[in-house]
Amino acid sequence: MKKTTAEQSYTRVKSWASYRDLGGGKVSISSIQAELSQWQLDGVLGVLSAISSKALEFPNDFYRPKIQERYLNYALADSFPHSLPKITKKIRPGFAPNVDGHGVLAHAQNLAWLTHQAILHCKNGGLTSKLSHSLRTRVARLLLIANDHLQTELPKTENPNLIERRHLVLDMLRRWQFSQSLHIDNATQALLRQRNIFLKILPKYFDVSKAFERVTNGVHLDVYFAVVMVMRFFFFTKQLEKATGNKMETGLHEHIIKKSTFFSKLESNQEQAETIFSWWITNPQLYERQHQEWRRIKPEGDLRFDYVQLRIAPLIEARPDDLFFPVPHFLLQKVVDEPYFRLAEGLTGTEKTKFFQALGDAYEEYANELVCDIANKDTKGQWTYFPNLKTEKGNEEITDALLYRNGTAVVFEHNALRPDTDFLVGGNGDKILGPPDEFLKQLETRKLDAKATKKENKGLISRIMNQQTLSAPHLEEYIIRFQGNIKKVYPLSSHLADLHVDKYVYGVFLEPLISRNNFYLEDFWQPPQWLHIADLELLANLAAEGSLDFEALLEEKNQSFKRMGFDEYLANIINARERKLPDHRTHDRLHEAIRETKALLYPVSSAKNATHK
Repeated sequence: MKKTTAEQSYTRVKSWASYRDLGGGKVSISSIQAELSQWQLDGVLGVLSAISSKALEFPNDFYRPKIQERYLNYALADSFPHSLPKITKKIRPGFAPNVDGHGVLAHAQNLAWLTHQAILHCKNGGLTSKLSHSLRTRVARLLLIANDHLQTELPKTENPNLIERRHLVLDMLRRWQFSQSLHIDNATQALLRQRNIFLKILPKYFDVSKAFERVTNGVHLDVYFAVVMVMRFFFFTKQLEKATGNKMETGLHEHIIKKSTFFSKLESNQEQAETIFSWWITNPQLYERQHQEWRRIKPEGDLRFDYVQLRIAPLIEARPDDLFFPVPHFLLQKVVDEPYFRLAEGLTGTEKTKFFQALGDAYEEYANELVCDIANKDTKGQWTYFPNLKTEKGNEEITDALLYRNGTAVVFEHNALRPDTDFLVGGNGDKILGPPDEFLKQLETRKLDAKATKKENKGLISRIMNQQTLSAPHLEEYIIRFQGNIKKVYPLSSHLADLHVDKYVYGVFLEPLISRNNFYLEDFWQPPQWLHIADLELLANLAAEGSLDFEALLEEKNQSFKRMGFDEYLANIINARERKLPDHRTHDRLHEAIRETKALLYPVSSAKNATHK
């Protein structure tokens, strides 16, 4: 099988500077662990938290040379395990050291990797009073070396088969857990989306508040989201300062949170707030015990991705009352997804099944509200909108949503499933990207139709292609009977999980799979596209402001940028306009959330303010 265009210049899944690339030799993980054992844990976590604080302060610029060069220069100045040879030739004045186009040292994955190793191997119990230059340079050098252990190599064969392609792409998809934006707008949008689904839509299908209170031993779901709103203010204070021009009191000193005082000013529901806060906190002794137990259960985890304990509790109490947050990406993911995981782990039997079904229905309703906005506000005229389209007998779903206008159709499938822990830590990826390896072996020697792999293809990303391909006869029949002719059908898939189909995922695996599995054979099918829910929200925002020609956008996307990730494509559209697109939906939800947070946690102050008004 020949390499696709997306692979031709793609020799390594990386964008990082590393020790070996800069002329250093191979350094084993055990050598890193031995070196960490010479340093106090609070000092190492302090440096890592300081780097992460910079990522929070400058979310759009953190990976640019003007910030990364500081950490790279720290790494170059260090001598562990040896000084780097002739390194001055690699440096351009005023620029970050550049190795084959890769100049990033610090990123969420190596911050998580080194945090994990530090908790398990550093000295514990001492007190580091100052983050010295020698400590900063040593931590930066360890991050540089860590990058050598986090790379993903392409298959060594000249023409990789489908199995090799799939495993490579699964590796790439796992990296999205480290790619969450730390910009306040993106984090707020994700939080408010989840709050809206759980508090406003999901109760129509399932008594989620009652179930959450039961599995958490008394925590109210609305109080949970109020506490998270307070956390949002705390962690994004620097960005809020820049936006408003006001200096704010944060309680943050040297990148440490004081556990005892964080919620000390709450006027109500303090006990619940402290319970919620405790879910996100661990200490070195507890972390090590839980890690050993996890290793006993799953000894084969991939060390590049397996940070289960850190994902569960991203706040580290490295010394009494002092909490470090070296991987804010994990903390933001945790606070947004906590209700889902508490319910998924706490419910059992039919109630658990009902919850998952109800969440799927709630997400579909939410996504279809956006589709409806797009249909009604297109600049080239309204589309006819059909939600939850079923066959004539009503026993088989055709598509979650259909838009139709003058011979052109857009079909949507919506998926609320999340990546499971096994996949995230490097294990089986069948629930993310299928079909399984045994069917890929068959596809290497002969083509199979979509029906042959439908049952086995359980992948969140890939199974949509089976569903849409097999729906073609019903779709065509429905459109011809009720609407008229059918010229083009654009198959789209939206998902709630933070997984993105970029040009490599599309070109390396999905495109060859489409050909070998006989997907989308009818002439009317256009190339499939995958959208994260944030992409669908952005399309609805474009429609709301009167600047979306949906058909023209899809046509341009498929003709000129077919393999490009939808998020990247939309970002290019917005950047080309050189302005910020207003998001009225998020704006309204934010004001509602702030108002309800004040009522739940600060009722006295809130009442006084209302009286003065």
